[in-house]
Amino acid sequence: MRTLAIVTLLAATALLVPASAASATTKLAATIVCDAETGAITTSVGGPLVQAGAPRLVNVEFQRQDAVNVSAAARTTIPPLATPFKVTVSTRPNGSVSANGYTASFAPATSLYYQETVTVTLRSPAGLLYGSRQATCKRDVRTTVTLTCDEVAGGVTATVLGRDAQPGVAGVRPRRVMYTTAVTYRTSADDPGWTSHTLGWEIDHGIVLAADGSWTDTGYTKPVTTSRFYYYAEKLTVGVFNEWGGIVGGGTAECVLVDRSADPQG
Repeated sequence: MRTLAIVTLLAATALLVPASAASATTKLAATIVCDAETGAITTSVGGPLVQAGAPRLVNVEFQRQDAVNVSAAARTTIPPLATPFKVTVSTRPNGSVSANGYTASFAPATSLYYQETVTVTLRSPAGLLYGSRQATCKRDVRTTVTLTCDEVAGGVTATVLGRDAQPGVAGVRPRRVMYTTAVTYRTSADDPGWTSHTLGWEIDHGIVLAADGSWTDTGYTKPVTTSRFYYYAEKLTVGVFNEWGGIVGGGTAECVLVDRSADPQG
């Protein structure tokens, strides 16, 4: 049995549209990392910006947006920086740029949910806008998502464990849990492979809280005829919502049910 459980304490990096065609594979991207162990927050930006040539000065501005921290006691909105963090750098001969932005911190020992978005703006010394990028990091220990692939039994099971971030406080209590999946499969070694997914949420369940605010839900148990596949994997995305439809938790998990690529018989 192969099981992968992911508690959402991932640092998400936004990869957005490049500002120039300097590279076909690399994009200008803002990055923000919320370290789940230390609570350190770091920001940066890098990638192709202008055409290759002589170095150009670039004024880079980092601004915090949409930061929120939820503990067992309170939900706190963190305001934007009073003054955006600014740094001036030079482009490289290939037209790319790299800059480190502001640093900050949160308290992972008491934080059940932390999210922060950074907006990075790049301009010439004369004020010409080269581009703007955003990135978001999120740490969420209110929700544990588990996706179990059992090749022997021939099926996939999705389960979620959660907790009420602020027991008894309206607006943050989990009321519904929703699921959506993406399936990647190949039917033979020669099959290039396919991924199917549904737009929107596929499964919607109500949440029943225990006395201590904890809850559990089995999203689905899906039988799969493994003999039909050369490769079969699922990725699960879960959203947890309050009574007004606002998201108060979530996570992702994935697992591989069938992989015959290492099988000499194919």
